[in-house]
Amino acid sequence: MDGVLIGRANRFAADVSVTGERARAHLPNSGRMRELLVPGAPVRLRPEPGFARRTPYDLVQVFAFGRWVCLDTRTPPAVAIAAQRAGLLVQQGVALFPDAPTDRGARHLRELAAAVAPGVRAAVVFVVQRDDAVALAPFTEADLEFAAALGHAAGAGVEPYAITCRVDEGGLHPLRAIPVRVGTPA
Repeated sequence: MDGVLIGRANRFAADVSVTGERARAHLPNSGRMRELLVPGAPVRLRPEPGFARRTPYDLVQVFAFGRWVCLDTRTPPAVAIAAQRAGLLVQQGVALFPDAPTDRGARHLRELAAAVAPGVRAAVVFVVQRDDAVALAPFTEADLEFAAALGHAAGAGVEPYAITCRVDEGGLHPLRAIPVRVGTPA
């Protein structure tokens, strides 16, 4: 279902216009996304009926920079599995991650680095929820600690992968592997 973004209400909610009526939508992404969540932007909504819900929709995509961008952080794990099964996770414009400090992300990278041992393989997969990225690099302006943890993890043997996705009305679909520029933070 299509709508128009009115504005972000809080970290997990946005106000949208659906067929001229104002509604509140759950935003399954706590990232800042200031460059994406611009009032007046076209959005795609997934109806989510249920008595226990406070919102009738999930805001899953936004049209920005001439293309649809997925906002639903719940879908990348399934996309990563599909990409692995399709053989897209092989070594081969720059997406920046994270867009806000992520203590949890840095902690996970440190845990992966500690888990790597002879005969044990560990990887981190970044699912870029748009189709136009050509590489991924840590965004040091947003989180220097995450960039350092990524560099340390890669140095310890954690394999970094990134894949882009085609975004359409059906959701997110793995498209291609892109290089992770561990040593070249932005």
